[in-house]
Amino acid sequence: MVQISVIVPVFNGAKTLRLCLESLLSQDYPADAYEIIVVNNNSTDGSAALAAQFARVRLLHERRQGSYAARNHAVARASGAILAFTDADCVAGKQWLCNISREMSEATTEIVLGNCQPGSQTVWLDLWADYEHFKHEFVFGGNARELYFGYTSNMSVRRASFERHGPFLERRRGSDTIFVRKVVNAVGCSSVVYRPDVRVCHLELDSVAALYRKLYIYGRSSRLYGRVARCRSLSWSQRANIYRRTVRELGYSRGRALDLLVLLVAGAVFWTLGTWSAPLMPREQAAILRLLSARSLH
Repeated sequence: MVQISVIVPVFNGAKTLRLCLESLLSQDYPADAYEIIVVNNNSTDGSAALAAQFARVRLLHERRQGSYAARNHAVARASGAILAFTDADCVAGKQWLCNISREMSEATTEIVLGNCQPGSQTVWLDLWADYEHFKHEFVFGGNARELYFGYTSNMSVRRASFERHGPFLERRRGSDTIFVRKVVNAVGCSSVVYRPDVRVCHLELDSVAALYRKLYIYGRSSRLYGRVARCRSLSWSQRANIYRRTVRELGYSRGRALDLLVLLVAGAVFWTLGTWSAPLMPREQAAILRLLSARSLH
């Protein structure tokens, strides 16, 4: 019986899709216990033809543009009791499915969020990965529901939970976080766990420039999905505590600690610029106009 359905949406991802599928096909997990579903989302670069070369891959097509529409289509056709989501530019570790299965053996676990390693090993990206690990431990080890978020590059969901709280809203970004918040609000924080050994390598994050581009996009996305899920970002004091823990527990030198601080400050700038780039809602526009009008009167 199929226990896990691995779902990979793809839009013009031929450059990395082969590596992704090869990693999924070489899992240390019984081949007859999982299926791989690739959903072609109007690709024009040969992604569908590439996926069709793999006999064990089920290829579906979704004409509605958007990765969440593609994922919803795959879920409707999937057979597994566990839905494991990743992206076409991610390479899964050999134990990825084994570790997901082990974590899902806990009856109270509804969602497993894993570790996304950068696509290249550089001093700066390694620093970022260290900080992100401790940030995830802080967020998903606490009870502050408004801090919880999701990322379908490495997220597994119990199918019964998806049927209760899904499907994904078919937005451009942020629907994974909205879904996680639905589950947390309904069931509690303990239903979502972060496990660093559930690991994928995110090939797109191969440089500091790529990282900052992502942070800009994430900042913009957080502003938009925050209107739906009422999430909040970490406070500066919380970020400082995570920074200090990273430095302390990994035994950073002063120079390495300073490098991490510079990296985080620059990252915060790009994230903030992203939030500012999000279009204003009518109520926000009205509030700004009222503020400007009030100032003009004085």
